[in-house]
Amino acid sequence: MVGGGPAGMEAALTATRWADVTLVEREPALGGALRTARALHGRSGWARLVEDQERTCRERGVELRPGVAFDAGLRTAEPWDGIVLATGAIVGPRWSDDRDPVRCFGSGVPDPAGVRRAAVHDDRGGWEAWGVVAHLVHHGVETHYVTPLQSLAPGVTIYSRLGLLAGLRASDLLHVHLMTTVSGWRDRVLTLRTSLPDAETAVADVDALWDAGVATPAAPRRLPVPHRVVGDAYAPRDAGWAVYSGRLGALRILADIRHRDDPVARSTAQRGLDALPLHTHRRSPIGV
Repeated sequence: MVGGGPAGMEAALTATRWADVTLVEREPALGGALRTARALHGRSGWARLVEDQERTCRERGVELRPGVAFDAGLRTAEPWDGIVLATGAIVGPRWSDDRDPVRCFGSGVPDPAGVRRAAVHDDRGGWEAWGVVAHLVHHGVETHYVTPLQSLAPGVTIYSRLGLLAGLRASDLLHVHLMTTVSGWRDRVLTLRTSLPDAETAVADVDALWDAGVATPAAPRRLPVPHRVVGDAYAPRDAGWAVYSGRLGALRILADIRHRDDPVARSTAQRGLDALPLHTHRRSPIGV
């Protein structure tokens, strides 16, 4: 397993039922993107998922190698039967013009020091952005939430959304701009373009702008053994998806290995996995 985030650790836990598993993570600590998420205000509960996954990996005998990069030497050092890539998404900047520097959600915990007014640009509507918003508001930062979406936080479940928005409204520090995009930011002046009605407005004295950037799946390497790509490396979504993707990816790679020389059996096993519900049964459909 390459990558020690929620997808990689879940893949490792699933695969230990049928195989010896090694997990490598280039960072010195496990957790992936959840290391940042759990440090945000009100999001410390994510630490329990990371701790639980890491503890269970150790209990089930997964060989954990934090601080180790999956380079060419490691790829050929041992006779791996299969590889699961859970290396996360590749995040690039959304804008390439000469506007003021933009901070990325994934670059670490937002530092509110010296920031009195900030903007958060979000085109997904999930916890990634709203965790940043709540963190900034908690630290007394006037925050402008800018989104091209037509509704607030569609990627947050309804009951969590109600509690989140109630707390933010009470602070009087949140300003919401729906159906709006950032058309420019220079000399601390943020220019917003609203689609309905078509209008342009400016917000002055903006100290910082946060944006998710453009997340794209990681391109799989050319590997000499069966391999699968899971989690954000396959399709950037959320932690729940990452866990499910890791679990399913582990079962798929085990089926690939088990039926390596029998394409018909391998195809049958993969079709069985296509119908697998979110939880795994005690008896696996992959024939191992």
